[in-house]
Amino acid sequence: MDLFGNITRFAGSLYDQASDAVKSVLPQMPETPTEVIAVPTSDVARPNIPANVEQLHDGLSTYEMSDMSGGAIKQMPRTSASALTGNYIVETGDPTLSNTDVVEINAKKGRGLAQYTDARRGPYDRARAEYIAAGGDPNSMDFQMKYAADEYAGKHDPAPGQSLSGFTRTLSGETNDMTVPQAATHFRKDFFRPSVPHNDRRIAEAQKVDTLIQQRDQRLQDLSQSSGLKNSGLYIVGERGRDGRYWGGDDYGWQSPKSYKGLVGY
Repeated sequence: MDLFGNITRFAGSLYDQASDAVKSVLPQMPETPTEVIAVPTSDVARPNIPANVEQLHDGLSTYEMSDMSGGAIKQMPRTSASALTGNYIVETGDPTLSNTDVVEINAKKGRGLAQYTDARRGPYDRARAEYIAAGGDPNSMDFQMKYAADEYAGKHDPAPGQSLSGFTRTLSGETNDMTVPQAATHFRKDFFRPSVPHNDRRIAEAQKVDTLIQQRDQRLQDLSQSSGLKNSGLYIVGERGRDGRYWGGDDYGWQSPKSYKGLVGY
């Protein structure tokens, strides 16, 4: 029996479940994405994931979007995050998700990451105008994620009992046990509800995203295991917390994704 491994995973789970208040007082190591003890290697090539696609997927699969929505959006497994991201790609027509403030080509009704239409369009346009007035770019993934979280949480509902999207409960764990195709289809039917389904395209884009994320995670795991980073704690080098950071061993502590990738030569 791997007693130490079980203890490590249990301790890691306890850390993941800690409240933000507790985590805020835990000692954190400075981020230092410089040299490593060994030269990490991996047979898995580095995938070419568009920055906004990775940001959105990570926001859904950690507790970032959950925090932004006040807990309304539940942290998603990799498969659900890939399925939702694939749907957003089809909604915008942009596989890089860099042009997220796009207007629907034909009817001109929809706009934004989720192609907000009808009762959902007005609140989006107002939030967009405010963001632009403050000097922001509405194509930024930061704006689009924040708006999506706020809308689902009910902050843009026109009146009590008139939910714009949160009433669907689609982002509250309904797809946790589904495959990527099943989740992509469920999001399409229950959350996006487009007039033209394009379901095959949604599944295909979701599977592309999922393949890229799995390739990234496998490469990071390989590099972590071969890095030679000193580690005598209760975490595993390369372990990822629910907040998205990676454990960099005794000398580096918890690192941001960008810093950790630099640390292990991703």
